[in-house]
Amino acid sequence: AGETLLIDADLRLPTVHKHFGQPRVTAGLADYLSGERDYNEVILHRAVGGLSVMFAGNPTVSPSLLFRSNAMSNLIELLKDEYDHIIIDGPPLIQVADALLLSKLVDGVALVVRSGKTPRPVAQSALQQLKQVNANVVGTILNGVEVPRRSRNDEYYYYMSQVE
Repeated sequence: AGETLLIDADLRLPTVHKHFGQPRVTAGLADYLSGERDYNEVILHRAVGGLSVMFAGNPTVSPSLLFRSNAMSNLIELLKDEYDHIIIDGPPLIQVADALLLSKLVDGVALVVRSGKTPRPVAQSALQQLKQVNANVVGTILNGVEVPRRSRNDEYYYYMSQVE
């Protein structure tokens, strides 16, 4: 009830483990997909509140093969019964086929682009690739946006306008 699972599916250069203070070699998705572990063994249950996490797992030489196997789609089906929401953090779309393979297994895809770093043609190409595989693109997340700092008076007047 209200449970969310975050899966780090960037098996080549994972980062989610860092945000939870875990070492890179923490067992995770790759270990499950390769048949070395049960999925319940590689989930950090309730890491933060109602959020559980499945790290990328031990490095593998063939992530695309693992995503093409039935193991990934079977895993998602199993997890749908246990979690209200499953968020899969995938690898960069342009560099490897992994993200396109994953996009076929999920209900929706949010394209993430970094402000000032991702060139517009690259973002457009990524969107086109998702459309070519009939991915359900539900939106775009623009991260790394620098917001001008407001003065204390601006914050006060903004707060007061919201209260009135």
